[in-house]
Amino acid sequence: MGRDEAIQILAVTPQPDSDDLLAPLLGRDELRVVTAQTVQAAAQHVRTATVDCLVCDAEMPDFDGIAFLEALRARDPFLPVIVRAVDRNAETIDRASAARVTDILTPGETDESVAALIETVARRYRSRSGPRPDPKAVLDGTLDPIFVLRDGELAWANGAAVSQFDPEGTDGLTEAAFLTRVGLDAGDLAAWTERFATGECTFDFGTASITMGNAREWTGQYIATSSNWQDDVAVALVLTEGHLEKSGTPHTATGESQRDGGVLDDSAYRRLFRDAINGIAIQRIVTDEHGRALDYVFEDVNEAFERITGLDAEEIQGKRGSTVFDLPDDPTDDPFISRYGDVALKGNRIEFEAYSEPLDQHHRVTAYPLDGDRIAAVFIDITDRVEATDELATYEQIVQRVDDPIMFQDRDGAFQVVNDALVEYAGVPRSELLGTDEFAFMDEPTATRVQEKKALVLEHAEPISYTISPSLRGRGDRSFATTRYPHYDETGTIVGSIAICRDITDLKDRERQLQVLSRVLRHNLRNDLNVITGSAEVLREQTQEPLASAADRILSTGTDMIELVDTERQIVELLTGNARTTSVSIAPLLSAAVETARASFPDGEITLHCPIDARIEAVPVLENAFAELIENGIEHNDNDPPRVSVEATRDGDVLRIDIQDNGPGIPAEEQAVLRPQADRSPLLHGTGLGLWLARYSITHVGGSLRFVDADRGTHIVVTVPLTTD
Repeated sequence: MGRDEAIQILAVTPQPDSDDLLAPLLGRDELRVVTAQTVQAAAQHVRTATVDCLVCDAEMPDFDGIAFLEALRARDPFLPVIVRAVDRNAETIDRASAARVTDILTPGETDESVAALIETVARRYRSRSGPRPDPKAVLDGTLDPIFVLRDGELAWANGAAVSQFDPEGTDGLTEAAFLTRVGLDAGDLAAWTERFATGECTFDFGTASITMGNAREWTGQYIATSSNWQDDVAVALVLTEGHLEKSGTPHTATGESQRDGGVLDDSAYRRLFRDAINGIAIQRIVTDEHGRALDYVFEDVNEAFERITGLDAEEIQGKRGSTVFDLPDDPTDDPFISRYGDVALKGNRIEFEAYSEPLDQHHRVTAYPLDGDRIAAVFIDITDRVEATDELATYEQIVQRVDDPIMFQDRDGAFQVVNDALVEYAGVPRSELLGTDEFAFMDEPTATRVQEKKALVLEHAEPISYTISPSLRGRGDRSFATTRYPHYDETGTIVGSIAICRDITDLKDRERQLQVLSRVLRHNLRNDLNVITGSAEVLREQTQEPLASAADRILSTGTDMIELVDTERQIVELLTGNARTTSVSIAPLLSAAVETARASFPDGEITLHCPIDARIEAVPVLENAFAELIENGIEHNDNDPPRVSVEATRDGDVLRIDIQDNGPGIPAEEQAVLRPQADRSPLLHGTGLGLWLARYSITHVGGSLRFVDADRGTHIVVTVPLTTD
């Protein structure tokens, strides 16, 4: 398409005759504006005609305008889209930003600067060159679930879809029925997608239901449009305004009190004596003339008693307890003698726990009357349990004083231990919490998600971390960063899970404030810069030297500033945790980064050596990070020609990427950007900001970036962990 041809603008608005934004657009000869009053009409136009920029309302009479934008991203990830939002609420802005809109306008923004913005971004889109990027990077960052269907089967799902429908990674999305439409059986899915493949249908919307492997079903509105997916016709399906229906009712855990052992009866005593499992001592009670117990004599002990106490049977048989042990002068002060006397003289079986100071042991003793003044005492060493209980009591004091909610839940999910912080957040008395679970004080969707996380910990026996934003009875809407651990008993059996929750509500609020500030600044800067660059472009074409050169410098500087604004957006996404990681192959990623650098610096010589097939976890901007490092080696290079080599090798469980150039080297102040303390520097100019983004995007996925000594030029080493799949 030639440069002089009119820019094609598609304006999707329900009332084009009274739309204030269209007036300045219609007054420009270089723009051709086509209007569509419905999303369906807009989809048909995009399918059959050229569009250089789309202007769409966030809310349309027939469907959700942002969902329509998300579906279009499968067709063209870089089509400029201007969204107009009547109500700039946080949800609308977040969904639009995640779908990579070019800008968000309010109804009052109808002046010439908006028209200049639309014309500028449309011209830049038309002149775009280079290979077509993979739309997955854009679609994976959207907030609505998106599926790509091809030949009646699921070809791909974005992160929001996987998170909502298959959070455990069980491939449940491909099981059972996938799509059910009103009047259309699941078996007709192939026929439905075939209509898109043949061109019979280009756009569809209605009600969809997705059935997961666990029989849960999502029902809600969908929008579908044809898409060129990996050089084949597919259907991009966006889900919005839906709800999850669960089979059955939410499980409410119940607590069950269990005693720690029980009192042994006579038959149990005989069994223990025969099998010699526990320590047993046959003792004769010594009394005074009043029948008061004064001492006892060891008549017999079993091997288990010897093992538990460390006493030798031959050495103690026939001896008094006062001889074997250093007993107190007053026998009633001894915890054993007085109790033994009650058993022998009153004929009552008793059970007690006592500490033997001479043995430095804690015992649980069950004493049975035999004949006359003889008794049988069964000993169980509970020293470890008592010490553990004391230690647990110490830990409990610590846990109770911690401001973060901490809880222990059994395998059924019932609370067994909760600290004061959890009680306060829940707004429920401790006595009512114990034996219940999250459904007692938390909104149902969040409680269901927590229940799923508990099941994962029990199934995989590994700790997991996750973030939840529940609505709590005691504290309202809060956000928590939670780490949940498996909890084992003394036999090594998992008996439940322990969760530690950190309240990050204030942090999330600051992140949202940062996002809002970033959006406002980016919006204002982009508008003004687009006006500047648009005007400079007109001046350059309509004036002669030296004004033409001055206009060209203005255009170049303005373009650099627009790129700087884009870099700022990517940095904010990393800082606020909105950058989603996905598993990617390193070879295509490096190839794309090299091609980007070659397009920016065609005079440079860039070589790539990547002989390995490896995968890493990456954020969408990681490709830009490598391109930034490569371009630095060309841009600041005084050699002719400037050369940069990129080599990828495997180093154990990490991937190593060496980037070397033949230039003078990056100045020390630029290198400082790649050190952790750089984010505290009061000044950070454009090039440094790009390097800062490179460092942060690499460290965000667990990697590292450093300079190594080189005789000439710059040598940068990047290491990134390899994925285990």
